[in-house]
Amino acid sequence: MAITGATISSKAVIDIINAALVENSRILKENTDLNIGECPAINAVNDTAFDPELVPEGAEILTIGNKTYFLNKNDNGLVKGVAFIASGEGFQSTIKVLACMNPDFTKMQSLEIIQQDETEGWGTRIVNDKTNDNPQWFIKQFNNLAIKEFITSVSEIPDKEKGEVQSISGATVSSEAIINILNASIKGYRDTYLNRKVN
Repeated sequence: MAITGATISSKAVIDIINAALVENSRILKENTDLNIGECPAINAVNDTAFDPELVPEGAEILTIGNKTYFLNKNDNGLVKGVAFIASGEGFQSTIKVLACMNPDFTKMQSLEIIQQDETEGWGTRIVNDKTNDNPQWFIKQFNNLAIKEFITSVSEIPDKEKGEVQSISGATVSSEAIINILNASIKGYRDTYLNRKVN
Protein backbone atom coordinates (compact mmCIF):
# COMPACT_ATOMS: atom_id res chain seq x y z
CA MET A 1 0.00 0.00 0.00
CA ALA A 2 1.41 3.40 -0.98
CA ILE A 3 1.66 6.32 1.42
CA THR A 4 -0.61 9.23 0.44
CA GLY A 5 1.58 12.12 -0.71
CA ALA A 6 4.58 9.81 -1.17
CA THR A 7 3.23 7.43 -3.80
CA ILE A 8 6.35 7.54 -5.98
CA SER A 9 8.71 6.96 -3.04
CA SER A 10 6.54 4.14 -1.67
CA LYS A 11 6.38 2.46 -5.06
CA ALA A 12 10.17 2.82 -5.45
CA VAL A 13 10.74 0.99 -2.16
CA ILE A 14 8.35 -1.80 -3.20
CA ASP A 15 10.07 -2.06 -6.60
CA ILE A 16 13.52 -2.30 -4.94
CA ILE A 17 12.34 -5.08 -2.61
CA ASN A 18 10.71 -7.00 -5.46
CA ALA A 19 13.84 -6.62 -7.61
CA ALA A 20 15.99 -8.00 -4.77
CA LEU A 21 13.66 -10.97 -4.33
CA VAL A 22 13.72 -11.71 -8.06
CA GLU A 23 17.55 -11.47 -8.09
CA ASN A 24 17.86 -13.84 -5.11
CA SER A 25 15.42 -16.19 -6.82
CA ARG A 26 17.47 -16.15 -10.05
CA ILE A 27 20.74 -16.79 -8.21
CA LEU A 28 19.29 -19.66 -6.24
CA LYS A 29 17.64 -21.24 -9.32
CA GLU A 30 20.91 -21.06 -11.30
CA ASN A 31 22.81 -22.75 -8.49
CA THR A 32 20.83 -25.90 -7.86
CA ASP A 33 24.05 -27.87 -7.41
CA LEU A 34 25.10 -25.95 -4.29
CA ASN A 35 26.74 -28.20 -1.72
CA ILE A 36 25.85 -26.64 1.61
CA GLY A 37 26.36 -29.58 3.91
CA GLU A 38 24.05 -29.43 6.91
CA CYS A 39 22.33 -26.33 5.60
CA PRO A 40 18.98 -26.48 3.83
CA ALA A 41 18.61 -27.11 0.14
CA ILE A 42 17.52 -23.72 -1.13
CA ASN A 43 14.95 -24.23 -3.85
CA ALA A 44 12.20 -22.42 -1.98
CA VAL A 45 11.73 -19.64 -4.50
CA ASN A 46 9.64 -18.93 -7.56
CA ASP A 47 10.04 -16.26 -10.25
CA THR A 48 8.97 -13.35 -8.07
CA ALA A 49 9.49 -14.15 -4.41
CA PHE A 50 10.05 -16.78 -1.75
CA ASP A 51 7.30 -19.38 -1.77
CA PRO A 52 6.74 -20.99 1.64
CA GLU A 53 5.12 -24.03 -0.02
CA LEU A 54 8.40 -24.87 -1.78
CA VAL A 55 10.54 -24.89 1.37
CA PRO A 56 12.03 -28.40 1.69
CA GLU A 57 10.83 -30.52 4.59
CA GLY A 58 12.83 -29.60 7.68
CA ALA A 59 13.99 -26.26 6.26
CA GLU A 60 12.47 -22.86 6.68
CA ILE A 61 13.10 -19.27 5.73
CA LEU A 62 13.42 -16.83 8.61
CA THR A 63 13.51 -13.08 8.07
CA ILE A 64 14.54 -10.79 10.92
CA GLY A 65 14.58 -7.12 9.97
CA ASN A 66 16.47 -6.91 6.69
CA LYS A 67 18.26 -10.26 7.12
CA THR A 68 17.06 -13.54 5.60
CA TYR A 69 18.20 -16.88 7.00
CA PHE A 70 17.74 -20.40 5.63
CA LEU A 71 17.35 -22.88 8.48
CA ASN A 72 17.83 -26.64 8.40
CA LYS A 73 16.27 -28.52 11.28
CA ASN A 74 16.57 -32.10 12.44
CA ASP A 75 13.59 -34.40 13.00
CA ASN A 76 13.10 -32.95 16.49
CA GLY A 77 12.86 -29.41 15.14
CA LEU A 78 16.27 -28.32 16.38
CA VAL A 79 18.26 -26.05 14.04
CA LYS A 80 21.43 -27.75 12.79
CA GLY A 81 22.46 -25.22 10.12
CA VAL A 82 21.87 -21.53 9.46
CA ALA A 83 22.68 -20.14 6.00
CA PHE A 84 22.64 -16.61 4.63
CA ILE A 85 23.62 -14.81 1.43
CA ALA A 86 26.20 -12.01 1.53
CA SER A 87 27.85 -9.99 -1.21
CA GLY A 88 30.65 -7.52 -1.86
CA GLU A 89 33.02 -6.29 -4.52
CA GLY A 90 35.75 -8.52 -5.94
CA PHE A 91 38.44 -7.48 -8.41
CA GLN A 92 36.03 -6.76 -11.27
CA SER A 93 32.60 -7.97 -10.18
CA THR A 94 30.17 -8.33 -7.33
CA ILE A 95 30.69 -11.65 -5.57
CA LYS A 96 27.79 -13.31 -3.77
CA VAL A 97 28.29 -16.16 -1.33
CA LEU A 98 26.08 -18.54 0.59
CA ALA A 99 27.58 -19.04 4.04
CA CYS A 100 26.38 -21.92 6.20
CA MET A 101 27.03 -21.66 9.92
CA ASN A 102 26.39 -23.88 12.90
CA PRO A 103 23.48 -22.61 15.07
CA ASP A 104 25.66 -20.58 17.46
CA PHE A 105 27.75 -19.09 14.62
CA THR A 106 31.05 -20.35 16.08
CA LYS A 107 31.88 -22.49 13.05
CA MET A 108 31.31 -22.14 9.32
CA GLN A 109 30.00 -25.46 8.05
CA SER A 110 30.47 -24.62 4.38
CA LEU A 111 30.70 -21.81 1.86
CA GLU A 112 29.51 -21.61 -1.71
CA ILE A 113 30.20 -18.85 -4.23
CA ILE A 114 26.88 -18.39 -5.97
CA GLN A 115 27.75 -15.46 -8.22
CA GLN A 116 30.99 -14.00 -9.57
CA ASP A 117 32.36 -12.65 -12.82
CA GLU A 118 36.02 -12.34 -11.93
CA THR A 119 38.88 -12.43 -14.46
CA GLU A 120 38.86 -15.79 -16.24
CA GLY A 121 41.82 -17.94 -15.25
CA TRP A 122 42.82 -15.62 -12.41
CA GLY A 123 40.00 -14.44 -10.18
CA THR A 124 37.84 -17.40 -11.18
CA ARG A 125 40.33 -19.58 -9.30
CA ILE A 126 38.25 -18.82 -6.17
CA VAL A 127 35.77 -21.31 -7.64
CA ASN A 128 37.95 -23.58 -9.78
CA ASP A 129 41.74 -23.41 -9.44
CA LYS A 130 42.99 -25.54 -12.32
CA THR A 131 46.59 -24.96 -11.17
CA ASN A 132 45.96 -27.10 -8.09
CA ASP A 133 45.41 -30.87 -7.80
CA ASN A 134 42.25 -30.06 -5.84
CA PRO A 135 40.57 -27.30 -7.93
CA GLN A 136 38.13 -26.41 -5.10
CA TRP A 137 40.87 -26.16 -2.43
CA PHE A 138 40.27 -22.47 -1.76
CA ILE A 139 36.55 -22.70 -1.04
CA LYS A 140 36.92 -25.98 0.90
CA GLN A 141 39.15 -24.18 3.42
CA PHE A 142 35.97 -22.64 4.83
CA ASN A 143 34.42 -26.03 5.67
CA ASN A 144 34.38 -26.42 9.47
CA LEU A 145 36.30 -23.14 9.91
CA ALA A 146 36.25 -21.78 13.47
CA ILE A 147 34.78 -18.28 13.66
CA LYS A 148 35.96 -16.29 16.65
CA GLU A 149 36.27 -12.62 15.70
CA PHE A 150 37.50 -12.43 12.11
CA ILE A 151 38.67 -14.76 9.37
CA THR A 152 42.30 -14.02 8.59
CA SER A 153 44.47 -14.70 5.57
CA VAL A 154 47.88 -16.31 6.03
CA SER A 155 50.68 -17.12 3.61
CA GLU A 156 51.66 -20.41 5.25
CA ILE A 157 49.55 -23.42 6.20
CA PRO A 158 46.34 -22.09 7.76
CA ASP A 159 45.00 -23.17 11.16
CA LYS A 160 41.21 -23.75 10.94
CA GLU A 161 40.82 -23.48 14.71
CA LYS A 162 42.23 -19.93 14.52
CA GLY A 163 39.93 -18.98 11.62
CA GLU A 164 42.76 -18.86 9.10
CA VAL A 165 42.58 -19.41 5.34
CA GLN A 166 45.18 -19.09 2.61
CA SER A 167 44.69 -16.60 -0.24
CA ILE A 168 45.33 -17.59 -3.82
CA SER A 169 48.62 -16.34 -5.25
CA GLY A 170 47.76 -14.51 -8.47
CA ALA A 171 44.15 -14.03 -7.38
CA THR A 172 44.78 -12.21 -4.13
CA VAL A 173 42.16 -9.48 -4.61
CA SER A 174 39.39 -11.97 -5.42
CA SER A 175 40.27 -14.36 -2.60
CA GLU A 176 40.68 -11.52 -0.09
CA ALA A 177 37.28 -10.20 -1.24
CA ILE A 178 35.65 -13.44 -0.04
CA ILE A 179 37.26 -13.00 3.38
CA ASN A 180 36.18 -9.35 3.51
CA ILE A 181 32.59 -10.20 2.53
CA LEU A 182 32.41 -12.78 5.32
CA ASN A 183 34.07 -10.56 7.91
CA ALA A 184 31.67 -7.72 7.03
CA SER A 185 28.56 -9.90 7.30
CA ILE A 186 28.99 -12.69 9.85
CA LYS A 187 28.88 -10.50 12.97
CA GLY A 188 25.67 -8.74 11.91
CA TYR A 189 23.95 -11.99 10.92
CA ARG A 190 25.18 -13.68 14.10
CA ASP A 191 24.09 -10.88 16.42
CA THR A 192 20.66 -10.55 14.82
CA TYR A 193 20.06 -14.30 14.81
CA LEU A 194 21.30 -14.98 18.35
CA ASN A 195 19.42 -11.99 19.80
CA ARG A 196 16.12 -12.75 18.08
CA LYS A 197 12.97 -13.17 20.12
CA VAL A 198 12.11 -16.85 20.36
CA ASN A 199 8.51 -17.86 21.08
